[in-house]
Amino acid sequence: RDPLKNRCKSISPGGCESVRITLEDVSLPVAVDYFERYQIKFIDCLLASSRRIQEERAAIVSYNRDFDKPGVRRVEPRYLLVM
Repeated sequence: RDPLKNRCKSISPGGCESVRITLEDVSLPVAVDYFERYQIKFIDCLLASSRRIQEERAAIVSYNRDFDKPGVRRVEPRYLLVM
């Protein structure tokens, strides 16, 4: 029994595989806007520009508070461990 797999299912009905971000899912114009406006790492801007993140259908799991600057939903991993 894989506890990480169960945690992923509790986050997303499709499990971990459904939360992958693809190139088709990100918006380069949004990422560039975040990069210029908030001066955070470009890779973080790309992740934050994800369509699923923008539509609030997913959250970024990270301790990195830079994701708070553009106002995307962020969940710290420690909160997932208590589920």
